[in-house]
Amino acid sequence: MVLLEVFREGHDVYLDYPFEDVMFRWEYQTGKVFRKFYGQAEVEIDHTSNLFHEAMSAGQQITAKQYTQGKSADQKWRLEVFQEDVYIDYLFEDVMFRYEHQTGRVFRKFYAEAEVEIYYTSDLLRKAISAGERINAEQYAQRKPAKQK
Repeated sequence: MVLLEVFREGHDVYLDYPFEDVMFRWEYQTGKVFRKFYGQAEVEIDHTSNLFHEAMSAGQQITAKQYTQGKSADQKWRLEVFQEDVYIDYLFEDVMFRYEHQTGRVFRKFYAEAEVEIYYTSDLLRKAISAGERINAEQYAQRKPAKQK
């Protein structure tokens, strides 16, 4: 967990979020945020990014040198083997996933919550691929209510 005070200390902040294989750089002078998935180039993103905020909550602060060196993408698990859009319902965790073949983007939607984009190395996604049920686009679009506990 990254303490919010580091953003007030007058220097750039670097974050690693291994759960989604991504790093972030927050530029103190401009307030800009940059995202770098493991093995990919850095891109500027909006500071309201859900993934950036997840990294602030659950990631770890790293050094500028660690950020610049980056991490290898060699171990990436990929969904590109699918030749069409894929929808998966993982009942065990009350979550669904959507893979867009054309863009290579992956989305996660917990039951009764909004869809968010995730990176395809997510452990939860891997579990869903192995143990979830493949569904169609219509089933995915229907929001399921959260289970009563």
